Amino acid sequence: MSYTNQKLEEFNNYIKFRKVAIIGLGVSNLPLLDYLHDKKANVTVFDDRNIEQLPKDAINKITNYNFKFSFGENSIEKLQGFDIIFRSPSCLPTKKELLEEARKRSNCYNRNRITNEDVTSKNHRCYRK
Repeated sequence: MSYTNQKLEEFNNYIKFRKVAIIGLGVSNLPLLDYLHDKKANVTVFDDRNIEQLPKDAINKITNYNFKFSFGENSIEKLQGFDIIFRSPSCLPTKKELLEEARKRSNCYNRNRITNEDVTSKNHRCYRK
């Protein structure tokens, strides 16, 4: 008996070629680099640390995958026009830039948990789980 995760398939179809932001290169978002590359998402990575402070394996993936990036203090100020935002737990949902994007149109996921409601929501809220 074969099981198909329909919600995951819907999300995988939805994410393809979407403009996706990853905020924070902590442990929870590192596996996301590979996943979003495999799903052909248009990714930009944001982190408050300077490039010298980030893990070399993460930097190598970002450059090998041709992802865009914004590092350093106030890097999140460039957060504009994204379809989906994945944020690390250290990036509070109350940040001005996140609230502005959520108000515009972005779906925002915390800790990479995805539900069907998240993917198909017409309200485009910033989800905290």
